[in-house]
Amino acid sequence: MYVIAVDIDHVKIGLARNNARVYGVEQYIEFIHANAMTLMQNAYAGGRLRCVDAVFCSPPWGGPGYAARGDEDFDLAGMKPYTGEQIMHAAMTVSRNVAVYLPRSTSLAGLAQLVHPFRTTEKTELAPVSGSTMLEVERNHFKQERKAKATTAYFGALV
Repeated sequence: MYVIAVDIDHVKIGLARNNARVYGVEQYIEFIHANAMTLMQNAYAGGRLRCVDAVFCSPPWGGPGYAARGDEDFDLAGMKPYTGEQIMHAAMTVSRNVAVYLPRSTSLAGLAQLVHPFRTTEKTELAPVSGSTMLEVERNHFKQERKAKATTAYFGALV
């Protein structure tokens, strides 16, 4: 297994590198200090990324104001600096298998809108990947909490 870890924050890259060292997996990970969106959008320009099995994205949720919104549906179109659709489009340039870590209040309808890269016609028909569904949603609970803390959406062959 080989992992490419990308973050725009050099401190987070350093922390990730340290964690990998502690757990003895540093030799399997390439750490890149860069804007992940730019990297994904230009992945094949220099021939650097030839075959990526899957992409995991944990995009910014919109800053400190996110928590103040409470349990209202999280708007993927209002994400900043990139919308959910822009993130999905960039990830799909690298792999058709994508997982996205999002706020717990992300609506299922909003997530369903991100499935559009799998469409095969102008209608809403979807082309299955490896005979699987196109979207699977997991609500992430931590410890003994009753309320979900986050949502992970899986697309493509990850479901």
